[in-house]
Parts: sequence; structure tokens; C-alpha cells
Amino acid sequence: MKQYLFHPPVYYCRRAHMPLTLDGRLDKPFWTDIPFTEPFVDIEGPE
Repeated sequence: MKQYLFHPPVYYCRRAHMPLTLDGRLDKPFWTDIPFTEPFVDIEGPE
């Protein structure tokens, strides 16, 4: 069996512990407990 040495990044989506309003503002209390992630990488390539 052929093995591939490709390990795409993993992004975890956790359930919110309080209600949020998606209004584009990142200065609300909701966002203070959110851990930072690395920039998103498209694992399928540029096309």
C-alpha cells in the first residue's frame, strides 16, 4: 500500500459559549477567549 507524507493543517471549530452577533467587529467580549490560528491554507491548490 502506498503511503503519502502529506499532513494538511487541522482547524477546530468549537461551540460558542455565549451568543454572538456577526457584525464585523472584533472588539467584542465574545472574541477575547478565541484562540488564534495560523492563516488558512487551501490544501487543494490554487485552482
